[in-house]
Amino acid sequence: MGQAIQYGHASVRNAGRPPIPEDAYQEQFATLVNNDVDAPRVARSSVSCRTQHREQRWGHYYPGLDANGIPKLRTGFMIQCQTSSDCYSRCPVHPLTGMSYVCTKNAVFYSHFVINKSVTEEDFALNTALPPPTSTASAQAQKDQYKARKTWVPLPGTKTSYLSNEPGDDQFDVVTNQQMGVCTDVRYDFQHTNCESLPGSAAMLGLIGCTAKLGYVTDVMKRSGKLGKL
Repeated sequence: MGQAIQYGHASVRNAGRPPIPEDAYQEQFATLVNNDVDAPRVARSSVSCRTQHREQRWGHYYPGLDANGIPKLRTGFMIQCQTSSDCYSRCPVHPLTGMSYVCTKNAVFYSHFVINKSVTEEDFALNTALPPPTSTASAQAQKDQYKARKTWVPLPGTKTSYLSNEPGDDQFDVVTNQQMGVCTDVRYDFQHTNCESLPGSAAMLGLIGCTAKLGYVTDVMKRSGKLGKL
């Protein structure tokens, strides 16, 4: 997921331009810091264990970069699972982390993490509205119309950031619920630190990261004998 986030938010990987830090962290916060425990948010671009055909049971690692190192759309059908043991047997070891895939249940898939500070209340309400619950012919037509257009998934506590899905993005998805899940590189329902403040978590993680680096540098200098010469 972290790698997928680094490829977005105005970044240009082949030119060495990183993503906008404050925008990228909003997605990191929503997925890796304060994800939903019951319905975890999962970017489709982060699901790398896939198959060529829906009937296949064993998947392969599908890279998110092309031969030139440019981010590309991951295609191929996702691997459905009931337990992480299913992912151990149906997916290879992740080539970048060296870890086995695990099963994330009741996942909420999305294609784009959108930050739109100029969105109106009317547009936000229209695009996050749920389809009609009835099964009449007219309601079914409304459901089809709803599925055919772009839909937004709201995020708690904000109306300027939301998850976006384009028509047809779900063609490689698998059904996920409380019993069935999808094989992912980490358990996204575990990506919850119980810190619901975005700026607070940014300060906390920044402080931890800086002190960790300082401790590492100090340890290296101690081992090399350079610390006593300062």
